[in-house]
Amino acid sequence: MPEIVLILLMNMNNIIQPYALGKIFWAGVIGSIQRKFKINKNQLIPLIVGDYRFVSLIKKVGPKKSYRLALYKNNNGEKAFAKLRSSMIKDYHYYSLLNEIAVNKILTQVYDRIKRTLPNKYLHIRFPRFLYACEANGWLVELMEYVTAKDTNNFRDEQKVTTFVLVSDFLGYLGKHFTIEERKQISRRTTLNLISLYPFILLKTLINYPYLVIKIIKATVLFISSIPDLKKTRQEQLIHRDLHFFNILQDKKTLVVIDLQQCVFGEVLQEYVTTLRYFWGEGRFYKLFFQETLKRFENRKNYIKILRGLMINSVIHGLTDKSFSKKAISNWFDYLDFAINPNFKLYENKSHK
Repeated sequence: MPEIVLILLMNMNNIIQPYALGKIFWAGVIGSIQRKFKINKNQLIPLIVGDYRFVSLIKKVGPKKSYRLALYKNNNGEKAFAKLRSSMIKDYHYYSLLNEIAVNKILTQVYDRIKRTLPNKYLHIRFPRFLYACEANGWLVELMEYVTAKDTNNFRDEQKVTTFVLVSDFLGYLGKHFTIEERKQISRRTTLNLISLYPFILLKTLINYPYLVIKIIKATVLFISSIPDLKKTRQEQLIHRDLHFFNILQDKKTLVVIDLQQCVFGEVLQEYVTTLRYFWGEGRFYKLFFQETLKRFENRKNYIKILRGLMINSVIHGLTDKSFSKKAISNWFDYLDFAINPNFKLYENKSHK
């Protein structure tokens, strides 16, 4: 067996904010350039990771199938899920997995620390336990508790709304129990981050859809006008940033939250806005979910202005990627139209200014 060099990542205190915005932005740019000139080599999946031995590959997951899932077992026959990403090029997806390792490790610590005092409504929500992480054979590897569960995408629409709100609140509750040192290891998405990234995503979206230039300029003016109010009334908590119903599983009566590679401390309304964009125009759910969003944040000063600004930011960001289906892109165009010229009477009885 060839020698396997393990670089242990167990001491995550040495890894401070692997998902820092500047780092991952330039990692994405440099990584895309490197991939064009670097010859792809066949990298052997690490046969041994910690106390676990490789069993089989399961599938590729994530945006553009960026990660591999594999099955490992230890000498006691206990299974573990492995999530792998090539570390030959340290691009956006590499740092995203590094962020997930930090988040999962800390969440496991926090959950163990407070589980006896969890409010009853959160007793049936958890995450796969973090087991081990390393770099080996040109792969970044995370081992997690093996969980067999089904996604919640088949829940009733009303149940989906309730589930989303509950999981989002659960994340916020756990985030409040991070120690100062634990919180330092998790990246933040501030209002300044939104502003600094916006010119780049704006340019990419204009390149993808030049015929939308007038509409996008109108949207950009609205986004900029929302920034002072967003900055004044920002509500920060631990957010998933990809919280949909394929990332919320159900194991008997327990909800299991997965795929935390984008998890940061950020504006909680952004969590709602992102999920709303994913499901905009699909069935009854998005209408019920929008009603819940309006109800939940209605006491926030100038929240309609903030909501529209965050909707615009979210959809401009989404439109930088042309790999989504034509139906999804069409729905996002409608989402953008609504953010520019909203008709809230479709979703609530009260009128908003």
